[in-house]
Amino acid sequence: MDPQTSFPLGQRAILNWTQGWPTHLVVGLGLVATAAVGAADYGVARLLGYDFVATGFYLVPIGFVAFVGGTRSGMVIALAAALTETIATYAALVDVTNIWAVPISIVLELVVFVAAAYSQGAIRRFVERERHLSRQDAVSGLVNSLGFREAAGWEVARARRFPQVVSLIYLDVDDFKAVNDGQGHARGDEVLWIVGRAMKESLRESDVVARLGGDEFAALMPGTDEEGCRAATARVHVAITRDLAKAGFAVTVSLGAATFPSAPETVDELIGAGDEAMYTVKRGSKNGVHHFVATSPRLPPPDPTRERRIVSPG
Repeated sequence: MDPQTSFPLGQRAILNWTQGWPTHLVVGLGLVATAAVGAADYGVARLLGYDFVATGFYLVPIGFVAFVGGTRSGMVIALAAALTETIATYAALVDVTNIWAVPISIVLELVVFVAAAYSQGAIRRFVERERHLSRQDAVSGLVNSLGFREAAGWEVARARRFPQVVSLIYLDVDDFKAVNDGQGHARGDEVLWIVGRAMKESLRESDVVARLGGDEFAALMPGTDEEGCRAATARVHVAITRDLAKAGFAVTVSLGAATFPSAPETVDELIGAGDEAMYTVKRGSKNGVHHFVATSPRLPPPDPTRERRIVSPG
């Protein structure tokens, strides 16, 4: 289950809506909203002739900014809100006789607002931590299928909006079951960890490397053309073969790679192309590399002897 489901629908919507917003934009919107609440606070106080309790309205921009932009950003809005409410109230009522009334009011308001900013910032940190854990594979330390599909979805959408090439490597460990059955699952997990580490070290930091499940891995490489993909796939194959041999494992890997000069229609199409390319190696001698360039039709002909296995989340 996605950890976001344990939070109110409104908070999940805010997370999705504000994804990628720069901090200065969030803080700017918070300041504008705070000023708007202050203007309304002043107008109501002038109209009614007494201080209308507006604290709850100031908490809205504070909570929003702290949740979206972080605790520090929320603290900025908390300070601005405390000053704004105090100025609005006493400017409207005018008849302040106690010189300590203003500073005391600011301090009291600030305590409430800072507490709100801190609590919303803490909630955001918790959500982000849970989101990260839900998208990480515990054995290999890589992104898992859910995280990979999410990242691939973003890249497909971006490649469609701002046309660019995208490539993918799909990898399967040959005869992995023999390791689990003959040497135990602990040794099998070691194989998976070695494969994941070798892939990460052989590719760019910007590439998304994931364990999709079982003994299958994938690497998403935005902006990587055919030549770059072929070089990266060969580099990954050499690194994994070397590291497994050093660790005493007599297993190999089959790698399929696909390059899309233009954006694929779906994430399934992207993954499916790499999957088919990998099975071209599997149907041969294994322990090799096969590269596929997506043209029209984009996918290679499927193997009629097997059911296509598109990795799904979870």
